[in-house]
Amino acid sequence: LICYLDGEEMFLKGNYDSFSKSKLEGSPANDLDKKYQNLLDKYVRSECDSLLREYRKAFGANDVELGDRLMTRILQLENEVQFQLTEELVRENPNSIFSAHISTLVLGGSYEKGKKLYDLLGSKARASSWGVALKQRVEELERTAIGKNCPDFEMTGVNGEKFMMSSLLGSSFKNSLVIIDFWASWCPPCRAEMPNLVKAYKDYKDKGFDIVGISLDSKADAWAKGVKDLNITWTQLSDLKGWQNSGAALYGVNSIPHTVLVDKDGTIIAKNLHGQELEDKIKEVLK
Repeated sequence: LICYLDGEEMFLKGNYDSFSKSKLEGSPANDLDKKYQNLLDKYVRSECDSLLREYRKAFGANDVELGDRLMTRILQLENEVQFQLTEELVRENPNSIFSAHISTLVLGGSYEKGKKLYDLLGSKARASSWGVALKQRVEELERTAIGKNCPDFEMTGVNGEKFMMSSLLGSSFKNSLVIIDFWASWCPPCRAEMPNLVKAYKDYKDKGFDIVGISLDSKADAWAKGVKDLNITWTQLSDLKGWQNSGAALYGVNSIPHTVLVDKDGTIIAKNLHGQELEDKIKEVLK
């Protein structure tokens, strides 16, 4: 049972032996949470559940094209539709602590989304602990916002060799487009997305396209096995620190798979594209 302490008088009604079914009344923030969850159920979760069932069928039948379309729609629902619902809710309730809290959860790795939501918050929500956390997160993401130069860092390859990220980007190899792919062998969504990257690499590697993988694995053998099993043939880097990966921290990554698209000048031009959206962007840049 989630409870938002917004300074209002609240009443909890329920039985001791079924506490999770208790009802909380009297708090505007908690009422807003209920409204938001109902909106997610109606516009996001019900369709996502249906699409996931279809995706599993397509995956089992090895129908890659259908699987790509379904996964693109799932990600669109989880990212874009949920963000639209959140933006409208925050706009209508700028000083609710719930608005500040939910904003920290839906921005993902997007500076643009985070700044938009923070700018909508009123002074009371900004002063809350969640408002302060949102501001810090937005400032953290600004250094890897679209249009910024790609931050440089050093990391180790599968065979122990050291690489600077700058040496793998843009004009260093005369590439027009490089994808930095943050992933891990233990991550099911990463593994589900990998066939799309394998296909893209095969189709465009001789046309100015490359991929650099940053693994959030913590065990070298699991990382190496994942690279082999998933047919990954592009450069792979990791410091084997899991979620404390220094590259992931620098790029503000808090969920995977997470992609960053970098052009020939080392400028970030897009983030978190997957499936058909990613292929369309590759075609657009390399045309």
